[in-house]
Amino acid sequence: MKKQAEATGVDTSLRGLLAQAPGMMSQATDALAQVQSGKDEGDRLRAEGVPGTAKLLAVRDAGMTLGGGAVGGLDNPVAVLDLEVTLEGSESYRATITQMVPRLAVGRLIPGTDLPVKVDPMDHSKLLVDWEAPVPEAGSP
Repeated sequence: MKKQAEATGVDTSLRGLLAQAPGMMSQATDALAQVQSGKDEGDRLRAEGVPGTAKLLAVRDAGMTLGGGAVGGLDNPVAVLDLEVTLEGSESYRATITQMVPRLAVGRLIPGTDLPVKVDPMDHSKLLVDWEAPVPEAGSP
């Protein structure tokens, strides 16, 4: 461990770890604030957003999970989703979002699949996949 500490320049002694604690706490606080902000925006979009449909074009792992983490492995993956969004009365458009995917919905992440979305009526770049909405029928907007 000492060689690794020397190679990376990180002080892994108790004193070094204690010195790093405030910075690590600050990073954790910032991460929690971002999660809360995303939750608030998601709640707003679910309540006020215009329903639509999005064809999943591509999906990528964002490299993180959110939620539970306790017994039963309740962590939900975060994914980057490339979508073609269709709203009634509007031209379809492409959007890329990063969103938590409930573990039980991961099987729906198949390119070409239609997903229900909620879109900000004032800013169509703000949207989310509404995992709780019924699955849209093929070909319906």
